This record gives sequence, structure tokens and C-alpha cells, in this order.
Amino acid sequence: MISLNGKRILVTKDRKSSEESLQSLISEGAELLFFPTIKIIPVLDSGELKLASKDFNGFDYIVFTSTNAVACFSEFALRNNLILNGIKVAVVGMSTAESCTRHNIPVDFLPEEFSAKGLLAMFSLIDVSGRKIFIPCSSLSQDLLETGLEMLGAEVQRAVIYNVSDNDLNGLTNEYQEIIRSKPEIFIFTSPSSFDSYCSIIGISNYEDYFAKCTICAIGQTTENTVRSHGLTVNIVPRVHSLTGTAEAIMRYFNLTTNLA
Repeated sequence: MISLNGKRILVTKDRKSSEESLQSLISEGAELLFFPTIKIIPVLDSGELKLASKDFNGFDYIVFTSTNAVACFSEFALRNNLILNGIKVAVVGMSTAESCTRHNIPVDFLPEEFSAKGLLAMFSLIDVSGRKIFIPCSSLSQDLLETGLEMLGAEVQRAVIYNVSDNDLNGLTNEYQEIIRSKPEIFIFTSPSSFDSYCSIIGISNYEDYFAKCTICAIGQTTENTVRSHGLTVNIVPRVHSLTGTAEAIMRYFNLTTNLA
């Protein structure tokens, strides 16, 4: 059994939204460094969104692929008095489902596999031919889900509801200096953009050299693939794509499962 006592774990999210879910790691003596590498910029007045809001009750399904999409959509719905009555909600994973719960959005569908592929497999079991599906997403979202749903006969309307950019160091100066002073031993990357932004902010040129002897945890297959594309080894991929699932996966990796509930 390897102790987490004194090990420094970098989390690419803010403390407020993350600390409670990772409490079990803190209880094992780990030192968590919260370093949100991306900045979410809501886009709530685009033509796509205005078009969707005009006949919003005409949608049969709304699909959320991230917690950020849920938060931004909730703000958009509040501003435009949109109600989800009669519209079924599908989400990509547990974190997104938990975000829906926090924003009082009932979830109807959660796939067994937390990915776009899992969502498509779930929808393939439902007759969505001719059904209208709305996907609020980021400007970086791939069109795999949209294309797959259209192949199933659905009418899909996708709208960018937030942009993603590298975070600046305002308010993160101390964390940045800590990273430069002493590199963390364990990294938790929550998305492909969180990994790319971290490397950009820190100024990493030689990925293999920088992450040598580090333990990397990637949430989700897309994040895992992004990290691996730079020649790196991903040590931990949580079965449950949430921060709570991530904490449990790290505990298992270090053979600390006896302390799990």
C-alpha cells in the first residue's frame, strides 16, 4: 500500500466546485493544488440560441455534454423564461447529471458508457426518427454526436453556448509559483482543453520530460486520447466520469480501497 501522505495533486478545476468531491484524497494526507486552467465564456445572445428559443417547446430532447453546458443553459433559460416541460433530458455522464440536479433539471437518460458513443448507443435503442434534438455546447465540441443522431433520423439543432480559452494568472499567482517551485506528483486533467491549457500556461515544450515520473489521471476517453497523443502514459482513467469517481479511482490505484465506503 502506497500512502498519499504529502503527495501533491494538481486539479485543473477551481477549489469551490471540486474540493468536496475530492475530500477522500485529503483525508489520506494528499495536498491538493487547485489550478483552473480554462476560462468559460458564456455565449448567451447568439443567433443560434435566439432561433432555438423561438420554438423551444418544439424540441423533444435536449442533450447536455458537459457541466459547463448545463450551467450556461440554465442562465440562458432563466433570461428567456424557457421551461423544459415535456422535453426529455439526456446527459453524457455522472458529473453532468449532478450539475443538472444542482440546477433543478430532471435527467431522463444517462448512458452506461459516459461518452458521445455511449449516448449514441442509448439513442439507437429509442426511435428518434423525426424527433427534434437540441444540443447546447462549446465552440470546441466535435460533431460526432450531431452526425450520429442525424444518421438515426433525428433533426438536430446544435448551438454554441460557451467558448473556452486559456485562463490567465489573475488570482492564481501563488498556485503558479507553487507549481514552478515544486512540480506536483499527480495530475488530474478534467478535459482535453484543461490539459492543453495547462501545458500552454506552464510553457511545456518537452511533454515526456516534464511529466516523467508523474502519475496522470484523465477523466474520459477523449481526455485520455489527447494526453496520449503527446507520447504520455495515462495511469488512471476513472470508470465513473466525475470528481468523486476520480477520487475513488486514485484510491484504487494506490491500493487504498479499504478506506472507501
